Amino acid sequence: MRPIFLLLLLPLVEIAVFIWVGGAIGIVPTILLVILAVILGLAILRYLGTNIATAAQTAFANGSNPGAALAENGLLMVAAILFIVPGFLSDVFALILLPRPVRRLLIERFVQHSDAIMRTNRHDPQVLDGEYEIVQDPETGVNRYIARPD
Repeated sequence: MRPIFLLLLLPLVEIAVFIWVGGAIGIVPTILLVILAVILGLAILRYLGTNIATAAQTAFANGSNPGAALAENGLLMVAAILFIVPGFLSDVFALILLPRPVRRLLIERFVQHSDAIMRTNRHDPQVLDGEYEIVQDPETGVNRYIARPD
């Protein structure tokens, strides 16, 4: 399916699920569930505000790559935003992203996929090999990259 079609379909599905849930449990419980999801999303964002910097600093202090911790926190941020967006379908996707094993699996799959793409595109004919020299502009102090003639 085309992504634009999915973006147009998602609000319609969310509205249908709202109507279905509202008919099943009532209007007030439905509204309370939406408010609870927003509060949960805001709490996750607040937690992430301090946790992202701490995770990066800990990774740097241990001499490891902070990419995995930052990616996990990024997926948690996506989950928080999905909780804040009104709708039960987005809340289901947010709940799927909450467990750490799911986030790690998604990150691992993404890394494998991006590694495969990098391996297939390693010898890209669009890449030009050449030498350059970094020259600092005396007036502005900005570095310029000047190609060296062969």
